Amino acid sequence: MSKYFQFALVLLYVVLTIVAFEIVLMVGGWRCSRWMQWVILVGWVVFCFGSAYVRAGVLIFLYSRFRKPLLAEEKKLQPAMDELLAKAGSQRRVRVRIDATRELNACAVGHHTIAITDRLLDGLSPAELRGVLAHELGHLLSGDTLVAAAFATAGLLPAAMFRVYRLGAIVVRTAFVRVGLGVVVLLVLGYGLYRVHLLKAVVPVILFVVVFSVLNRMFGFFARLLSRFAEYRQDAFAYRLGYGDGLRKALEKLAAGSEPVVNRYFIVMHSTHPVIYNRIRKLEKLLCLE
Repeated sequence: MSKYFQFALVLLYVVLTIVAFEIVLMVGGWRCSRWMQWVILVGWVVFCFGSAYVRAGVLIFLYSRFRKPLLAEEKKLQPAMDELLAKAGSQRRVRVRIDATRELNACAVGHHTIAITDRLLDGLSPAELRGVLAHELGHLLSGDTLVAAAFATAGLLPAAMFRVYRLGAIVVRTAFVRVGLGVVVLLVLGYGLYRVHLLKAVVPVILFVVVFSVLNRMFGFFARLLSRFAEYRQDAFAYRLGYGDGLRKALEKLAAGSEPVVNRYFIVMHSTHPVIYNRIRKLEKLLCLE
């Protein structure tokens, strides 16, 4: 599937989150001019898609396992990145970070960051390392990380609304353990919401949470589907740069070094990556065409 369809789907999700939130506010008594609503809408879209530029820095700050490469590691990584950027014809400044876990993994984050685990780095040959980095570079250059960051950031709004709803539900459910106290709590809660003019916003908040629980499942399914297609696209990108065989061998090592998921139902419903053997098979077909 086209990366433009992926962008359009995420853009629709971003717009829906803020429009639904504005409707909740307006039903609750909030009033603002039409131009201000448009400012908020455009500002939210820019904020969500712009989050890719700061997301990597935030993740590196929050998760101490991300670190700068050691000199020996940098001697492997920097020449490889310089070579890849030159072949891709890109002037983008890409920084590589080490993910200090025992997993075999690599990922692209934000606008210009690639992370690779130290265990994977140690286990790859130079050709295999270039194949993996070429795949991750493809995610950066094609904008896959931008739309992924926008989707994750936009999802924070319905998630926050759900937490508010859940907190209220916990209070009411706990109060109803004792019948008499439950009625009192409902009356006090209702009166408090009435005094701050939020009582009529309760129903739209509940509707927002219920509707977005369904929408999140739907958009989440399509986001994972498009993410799997993006993996195939970036495998093909690595092949076009001349690193298809290196990537294929790296994927074979990944498959041998861990227990890959091959359950089709789990892949379709929950995974952002396709079955690793399918990726290897597609690369083999591309290499056979040479």
